[in-house]
Amino acid sequence: MKGILKKTEEGWFVIFDQRTMQDPNAEDGVLPLHPIDVEMIDEDSKVFDHIETRIRTYPEVDFEVSMYDGKSHISNAWNGYAKIIDSYPVSEDCEEVKNWDSFVEKKNAELVQKLIDKDIFNQAVLAMEEHYGSGCETEIDAYFRGAKWMQKQFNK
Repeated sequence: MKGILKKTEEGWFVIFDQRTMQDPNAEDGVLPLHPIDVEMIDEDSKVFDHIETRIRTYPEVDFEVSMYDGKSHISNAWNGYAKIIDSYPVSEDCEEVKNWDSFVEKKNAELVQKLIDKDIFNQAVLAMEEHYGSGCETEIDAYFRGAKWMQKQFNK
């Protein structure tokens, strides 16, 4: 089913259309969001900025009615919970998941290299200023390229 995720003073709810061919005048249905999904939103809010604004921007969710709250089968006053169905399931066979560690290592290495390059460039500027009083772009570039070449030789 599809519904609209909405936060109220009482918590998170999913509002959905209950109209059918038999009852075209039925009012919208409302179910509280499943406790696991509420917990997920709370956890996401610690990681992402303005999570509630992002949800308000794209509030439509796929959900199913669940009578299970994660601990026991219950019947709450709402006759169940709206359990969000993950639209983008990720399996362990997914290439992105398999290669995640190597992806993170590569990105970290790139970030470290950018920091090292910035330090080498700053060192080039300082060396040219100390040696010549100031450094033109050509001298700084030559120093930087020489330092990068030396770095590659040391890494071999």
